[in-house]
Formats: sequence, C-alpha cells, structure tokens
Amino acid sequence: MLAYVRENSPHLFETSVEEQLGLLEAASGAGAETAGGEAAGEEGEAASTDIALYRRMEEVRRAERSRAVADVLYQSILYKFDALGAPLLNKAALEDAPGLRGT
Repeated sequence: MLAYVRENSPHLFETSVEEQLGLLEAASGAGAETAGGEAAGEEGEAASTDIALYRRMEEVRRAERSRAVADVLYQSILYKFDALGAPLLNKAALEDAPGLRGT
C-alpha cells in the first residue's frame, strides 16, 4: 500500500506512514493483551497445548509486524531518495560504478 501511495500520491506518503505505524503499534498492544489470558483457566495437557499454540501464534504475529516495519522503513528510504532526486543504483550500475567495488 505504501508503495502505491509513494508513487501516485507522494503528498500523502508521510501521513500514510504515520497511520501504518499507528496500526502496527495498536496490533502489537492488542496481541500482548490477548496472549496471556486465553488459556489461564484450563488445566492439564490441554492447557499446555493451548499455551504452546498461543505462543506460536504470537511468534508469527511478531514476525509479521517485523516484516511490516521493515517494509515501512524501506518505502520511507525510497521516498527520501525520490524527494532528493537521487536515483537508486541497480546491480548493473553498481558493477559499472568506479570505486564502489574496492578498485
């Protein structure tokens, strides 16, 4: 979504970034609240299975949030490059660039 906003509506990009980060923060807080109390009243083997399941679900959510934050950072960097008018170098351009490969 941020890539679309960055390319088609750059004037809305910074607001979209703040909104995305706010949603990620809210999701992070909601995940922490629900993970602890779901299996608290159960006993025995079923409770330990449920606890393991909830822990794994939280790990997956954390990984998804981490990827989402990385995407927000990447799109923010691309936005800054675009704002400065500085082109990004692709692999072919890096190979042709003098001094970048230690030579």
